[in-house]
Amino acid sequence: MWQKEKGIVLGSVRHNDKSSVLHLFTEGCGHVSYVFYMISSSKNITRNALLQPLTLIGFENRIVSSRSLQHLREPVNLRPFSRIPFDPVRGSIALFLGELFIHSLMEEGENKPLFSFLTDAIYTLDSADDVRNLHLFIMLRLSSYLGFGPNTDDYFEGCWLDLQNGVFVPSEPLNGLNPELAYRAVQLLNCSAASDTGWISMTGTQRSSLLGSLNTYYRLHLPSFPVLKSLEILQEVFG
Repeated sequence: MWQKEKGIVLGSVRHNDKSSVLHLFTEGCGHVSYVFYMISSSKNITRNALLQPLTLIGFENRIVSSRSLQHLREPVNLRPFSRIPFDPVRGSIALFLGELFIHSLMEEGENKPLFSFLTDAIYTLDSADDVRNLHLFIMLRLSSYLGFGPNTDDYFEGCWLDLQNGVFVPSEPLNGLNPELAYRAVQLLNCSAASDTGWISMTGTQRSSLLGSLNTYYRLHLPSFPVLKSLEILQEVFG
């Protein structure tokens, strides 16, 4: 039976001239891969725009457990972006987040709180006036949803964040955030929503250093997680 569903576009791979494989993080099923058929008509441009990473789409699907690729129909853009496509900073963050999500959510099952968090964060990226810290907040909060986020209750002034074990410690660990960056990470984790991150003061160098360390953090806890290709681009944007 066909059912209504919502999903965040993680990425797509061209399959042939007529179709692509579309990776979505859906509200009801977690990560699902779909066959996405292209249309040769004036509507093609609008339909192909649905393949852009982070796009939130509504559609109907029918999950068949024996299939590796599922089918969808009547996809629509639930909230077209108004600022991300036209702002180089937002666009760079969106590129980075798309890569982050496709490597961290590919094995994730149904998780409605996580889906809600991600959609709110994406909307904030498109609408908030200050988004300079948003990607860092998303990385830190996402790590908690994935089961390896640091516990801010353990934080104390002057401590390091041990990236290997996800705990705050009094002396420098083998892989760690120094006290200055550990404090910034705690500030970000204590934000109640993505829209609250703009007030946290950081230099471009601090943002770049924290971003690189968080990529290391993910690699330590997710075995197949790579050095993200868009990392350097984003570090240049903020550095």
